[in-house]
Amino acid sequence: MEHDMILVKELYDFICKSEGIKKASLYFKRVGKGGACCSYSGKKVYSIQIDLSRICIGAAYALCHEVAHQILITSDGNATHNKAFKKEEQRLVKAYANCSIARKLIF
Repeated sequence: MEHDMILVKELYDFICKSEGIKKASLYFKRVGKGGACCSYSGKKVYSIQIDLSRICIGAAYALCHEVAHQILITSDGNATHNKAFKKEEQRLVKAYANCSIARKLIF
């Protein structure tokens, strides 16, 4: 698990640098009913939390999902799973979920 946490942090750094977005705090902890979430207010994302023991879709995909929220919250103040979100999520997954860093993650 420790190895995956290091790789997810590395992947998040890589995505933020590649996308030109400001990093939020990244925490690994239990997350309510889901496996990952964003904490935000208005157009500011404070943190992304991921529970590596509960996600069943892969850590890279979960991270891309939350980064899609981060991008749309910051630009539009919108955290919903609407058409724009799905488009952004798919773009990020295509670009990063199978990159060299993501392929090192244990599923």
